[in-house]
Amino acid sequence: MPSISSGSEKGIGSPSDAASFEYILHGDILRFVQWTLIQMPTFNRRWRSEKLPDEDLQAFKTMKKIVSNKKKPVRKSNPAARAMGKAIIADLTEFAQALEAGVALESKYTVRRVQLPDAPREYDTKLVRATRDRIGVSQAVFAHLLGVSTILVQAWEQGNRIPAAWARRLLDEVNHDPQRWRGMIRRAS
Repeated sequence: MPSISSGSEKGIGSPSDAASFEYILHGDILRFVQWTLIQMPTFNRRWRSEKLPDEDLQAFKTMKKIVSNKKKPVRKSNPAARAMGKAIIADLTEFAQALEAGVALESKYTVRRVQLPDAPREYDTKLVRATRDRIGVSQAVFAHLLGVSTILVQAWEQGNRIPAAWARRLLDEVNHDPQRWRGMIRRAS
């Protein structure tokens, strides 16, 4: 079995190959950490390309577990959270039983049926600029009205970024009623 060098021949405590895991498993974690930093990338490539013997592979997996098993922080018990969790589970269990029994949900629960609006339209640079022009404001004022940064409005108008769904929905609202958005702006006296 290859041994771990103790000096300058191969670096400080770095094993020469996978068989050196046996040595590591018997103790010296510091050397394993050093080996992990120096040799692990090479070993990972070799492990995937050449099928290593089972004992080397097992040793590798064991050491990986030892190093990755960090102690988890101990959580303090929260009685209110525990009670809330139990209540949620009980309610969900009751709901599942009602579904299985075929009970009309309207008779047992508040059921609301809604119709959702269509998805917001797509906005390219020209449409974003046209929307801003409809209310006749600068990029900075437009950004303030929408609650975004001026840089974001500039990025939309220059084509560097595409407005997200929430922003497209807001742009749809501006296009739907530009007078309302214009009314939000007060002239400085």
